[in-house]
Amino acid sequence: MPTKDKMVAILEDLRSSVVANKKGRVAIEAKSSDATPEKIKEDVSSNELPISGPLPIYDDLEVAKTDKILELPAPRKELVFMPLALQSSWMPRKGNPDVYIRKFRSSTIITTQGYTPSGCPVKLPSGLMSRRILLSLITMATQNQSPCVEVPSIKGLLEWSGLMMTGRSHKSCQRNLFQMAMMNLDLWFQPTERKATIYKGNIFNKIEVTIEQDNQQQFSFIPNEVIFDDAFYRSVIENKAVPYNREEIMKASSAYEHDLIMWLYQRQSRDYLQKPVHLNYSLMQEQFGTSKTEKPAMFRHRFKKELRNVIKKHGRKIDVRKDGIVLHPMAPAVPYKRQGGFSKFY
Repeated sequence: MPTKDKMVAILEDLRSSVVANKKGRVAIEAKSSDATPEKIKEDVSSNELPISGPLPIYDDLEVAKTDKILELPAPRKELVFMPLALQSSWMPRKGNPDVYIRKFRSSTIITTQGYTPSGCPVKLPSGLMSRRILLSLITMATQNQSPCVEVPSIKGLLEWSGLMMTGRSHKSCQRNLFQMAMMNLDLWFQPTERKATIYKGNIFNKIEVTIEQDNQQQFSFIPNEVIFDDAFYRSVIENKAVPYNREEIMKASSAYEHDLIMWLYQRQSRDYLQKPVHLNYSLMQEQFGTSKTEKPAMFRHRFKKELRNVIKKHGRKIDVRKDGIVLHPMAPAVPYKRQGGFSKFY
């Protein structure tokens, strides 16, 4: 490269060669100086690095083949937790009955309504909101490894549950929490004829509640802390909660869909299912039927409709047949190690 002094000389020659004519136009004229083109070429050549052989030619395809592509790590999935014993359909999907019974072959769950101190019945919780709220509370208890869950507000609990805050949802959240606190739960787990595990009691040990009663049983509820019953926490939740992908679970838009995907994500996992299994509709009605008086034909019609929606929406591998359904093994959404003592819930 030319030295600094030589570059200055070149620029000075260029400036002095600029002359304006009578019309005001500029013409560049060459003037004699020691900075001739031959001299400049000689100075530039003398400062270049020596190159042996022809200049290298790079092929974009060759560069692409040799370059190492750095893969970004997949974003970590947000998880929710639910024990297998409570994973699906153990609360009513609609209405507010005083007793609700569900069977899962070796397990039976019986929930009954509670009563206020004045003797007024408090019906059972139901619907999608009750499932989302309990799922959120059990998730917090599992993550904190404690039966005590701090609840900042109704709004915060709704956000945990993936629900929007409205006047209606605020009141519904209050009602469902109050009903959960008052209901009684009997959980029977009998893997063999001679062995059984029974839990009998409440799911919550303490909730701060302010009740303002009138003819319509209106009340206000200000949550600060929810404490699971110690026996319920240790026998049902502690070290028994199964992880689920929160994003997938929150796609459910109804209680029926929620119950189905909670069951299918566990039941179709290769951790539990190694080959296709056929399940008849009478077995499915014990778990997903609306009531004991529901006719089998009505159940099959509704169950097939809901299941086909789940197959399409969640990409489940299931054959819907005339005499039942066939579940095919699928990769677990959240791989986990199976703990001893768990049973398959059909």
